[in-house]
Amino acid sequence: MPHFREQFPSTPAVEGSIVSSFLAGCFVGALISGYSADRFGRRFSILGGSLIFAVGSVLQATSATFAQLYIGRIVSGISIGILSMMVPLYQSEISPKEIRGRLVSLQQFSITIGIAVSFWIDYGSAKIDSPAQWQIPLGIQCIPAVLLAIGTTVLPFSPRWLLDHDRDDEALIVLSKLRANGDKNDPIVIEEFNEIKENVKFERELGAKSYLELVKQGPENIRKRVILGLAIQAFQQLTGMNAIMYYAPQIFASAGLADNSASLLATGINGIVNMVATIPAILWIDTWGRRPTLISGGTLMGTIMLIIGIILAVHGTVYYDSAIGKHSLHLNSTAKTKGKTLEEMDSIFGDVKSALPTHTEAKRGDGGTSPSNEPSEIKKTEQAKDTETKENIPSVGITFPG
Repeated sequence: MPHFREQFPSTPAVEGSIVSSFLAGCFVGALISGYSADRFGRRFSILGGSLIFAVGSVLQATSATFAQLYIGRIVSGISIGILSMMVPLYQSEISPKEIRGRLVSLQQFSITIGIAVSFWIDYGSAKIDSPAQWQIPLGIQCIPAVLLAIGTTVLPFSPRWLLDHDRDDEALIVLSKLRANGDKNDPIVIEEFNEIKENVKFERELGAKSYLELVKQGPENIRKRVILGLAIQAFQQLTGMNAIMYYAPQIFASAGLADNSASLLATGINGIVNMVATIPAILWIDTWGRRPTLISGGTLMGTIMLIIGIILAVHGTVYYDSAIGKHSLHLNSTAKTKGKTLEEMDSIFGDVKSALPTHTEAKRGDGGTSPSNEPSEIKKTEQAKDTETKENIPSVGITFPG
């Protein structure tokens, strides 16, 4: 957004650090969430995470310096780290096992709804010609956080947490309200109460008492399960989906939607697709099973990523941008550039001549020599040939490290 860039002029490296500061906060929040869940309970941990996020939103929306923006991002990230672990844990502990998968998957559906809504808020606020253009999207985040905090005050404690803290009578009351309208003698309530109690007893006897024990081998085979869980989470992140969601406006801009409003509109549509794609898992996860759902989702995403890579390889042009000292990629767009001279291109996209790769470098795709290091006459000749041959010039691009 123009007004955000005026307030926080930055390079691609700084933009990346703004994004990663949020993820660093998530890492810290995830680490402390385990202790918080056991010590204070799921309910109070969700309440605390919601309030922390509200504080982070206010800090970001009122940022006047990079320091405050980074602090706000980190604080919000800590909250997300806590809530991302705590909410599905709480859901799984209060929901009937017959529909547990669907109820937990509703959290992901809610997340995709939030992402889609945020994209459309960005699209709408982009039309505001003032600093409110970026302050509104950042500040409005505190509203659902406050609502979650208020709603948490009427939620019951987790029956498992109550039993783990020897509060059996309270656990039985909670289960009876959740399963049988308060009837503590209902067979379903008694059966689930005894089942949870046995699990808690097992965990006390054989479960890990410290993080170090999570990597030790034993009869309960904790290490294998920990590695499996970590690997699933790690590879889920390494699919690149988050990077696409974070940098969607830049990616769509590189595809030819150079106008800020158009790229935000495409990003909003992307958010809707993301939300709709979550629905099948909600409806059929308990029928398909967790493993087939993971395999099918990973296969589909891998195929789509391969298609994106092929498009970038076939239609993209790699060049060295001496202004930032990195290699960049432009997707060719003929709509606005066909038949245009370099001078006319400058009036459309800015200083195109300084950003264009040489013909040799673009064809090699390996960066080659910086265009600024070549004689100016050769550079102009090469660029003119490239224009005549391709009849299109890249508009805006994606920057890669290197």
